[in-house]
Amino acid sequence: MAVAVSDEKALRRRPLRCEPWAARAFGVELRLGFEAPALRQAEVESAADPAVLELVYASSIDELWRDDEAEPLGWMPDGKGGALLELRRHPELGVRLAAGVHGRYLISNDGRHVACAPPAVADWYWQRMLIGQVLPLLAALRGLHVLHASAISLGDHAVAIAGAPGAGKSTLALEFALRGRRLLAEDVLALRLDGEDVIAEPGVSLVNLLPSEEVERTVGAAGLPVIGRSQKLHVDAPRASRPLPLSALYLLECETPGDDEAPLLEVLPNPSVPELISTSFVPYLSRAENLLAHLELAAALAHSVTVARVRADRSVSPAALARAIEDA
Repeated sequence: MAVAVSDEKALRRRPLRCEPWAARAFGVELRLGFEAPALRQAEVESAADPAVLELVYASSIDELWRDDEAEPLGWMPDGKGGALLELRRHPELGVRLAAGVHGRYLISNDGRHVACAPPAVADWYWQRMLIGQVLPLLAALRGLHVLHASAISLGDHAVAIAGAPGAGKSTLALEFALRGRRLLAEDVLALRLDGEDVIAEPGVSLVNLLPSEEVERTVGAAGLPVIGRSQKLHVDAPRASRPLPLSALYLLECETPGDDEAPLLEVLPNPSVPELISTSFVPYLSRAENLLAHLELAAALAHSVTVARVRADRSVSPAALARAIEDA
């Protein structure tokens, strides 16, 4: 008999920290029993098919989980020879995301329940894992396409900015926020297909920046709230509140400074499938249906969205990059 992770007898819930409230992120309606600073409260609380997020005791996940019946789903290295997080899927219990000191999380197979067992730290600190990994995985399991990209709103459409870690996505997103553009997504972008259109869903309002004196001055001058500090500076930026059609995908590429002959922005008339698929945020979802979904998205992007390569070397300022994208 299947065990439902939402069954009160299966998991021991922690006391509610607030009255249940609604949010929407990465294209998924959410119901929460705890405060989440990086999520925006939804105006409508009667949406169908929400995902319920609850705080539970970690020991109850451990007692429920049957590791010998689960299959590996993926892992992320911590840069020190270990694993930052590990994912395993159980045919009945769902997907467990084990993140060491960052807690344990269990997502039901139908994507309607998320049990969160965070460590005893400030909400904003453990919720970096919630919004950075758990909710994007939830969106992917519920059929959305999740990219490793930031996105901002330009009028009635959205543009996405993808690139490898350290390419400058977050810095560029902050630059757009300073120019009065609303952030649609930071680092993780959820997309859905609507006929021939690609629709970008709002993510979270948290921007994660490498701290420096210049960044501190910029954030302070803009009056952007600082939610917290770790190895990065975590800033709350104005967020777009509604889905927007995606009109362009910009691929940031780090290059050697000083190549004045190279164009700052180059439209790719025939982007390759690897260039498009490489932006996936959940490459560890490698089952046949997931691979087919990647190909479906790549075809939609190539057909209906402008794809361009952007030279992102340190000699080009974020302001120059932002102007080039706005003028394209």
